[in-house]
Amino acid sequence: MKFFCQNAGDTNEWASKLLGERYKQVLSSTVGQSAPQTPDANERMSSGVSVSDQKRRWIEPARFATLARGGPRYDSQVECICYPGGAQFEGQDEDGQAALLPYLFLTFNQS
Repeated sequence: MKFFCQNAGDTNEWASKLLGERYKQVLSSTVGQSAPQTPDANERMSSGVSVSDQKRRWIEPARFATLARGGPRYDSQVECICYPGGAQFEGQDEDGQAALLPYLFLTFNQS
């Protein structure tokens, strides 16, 4: 079992890779405008929306750098991400969506 508290650098990249990836639906939109080809033609507007499944990390490396680390600044609260390896937990992903997670997000008192 591994516990990740606030870190920086290579440790965060390693922890993020360890937690793995999942497919996530990503929404894309485009808007365009074309200039008239002749003086009497109208401008043309176009738009589009698409949804695609993309591989994304469960937790991005930068998230580890923002975990609470105790002391007065964090009201003596410490946050950590616990990785037990192979287990899944019901919870919400970083976007607030219900998911089976490969980690636990824990908060505890420093004292």
